[in-house]
Amino acid sequence: MKVLHCNDAGFDCKGIIRAQSADEVLKLVAQHAEQVHQVTITPEMAF
Repeated sequence: MKVLHCNDAGFDCKGIIRAQSADEVLKLVAQHAEQVHQVTITPEMAF
C-alpha cells in the first residue's frame, strides 16, 4: 500500500491518498489536487 498525505505535498489539507501502486497514487493525487485545490499536476511536478 502506498500513501501520500496531502499536507506533505505543501497543502494545508488533511487529505490522505492510498493506493496499491505509486502510479495509482499519482493519478488519485492529480484528481484530488484539481478537485479540492484547483491545481493541475504536471509531469514535472510529479517528480
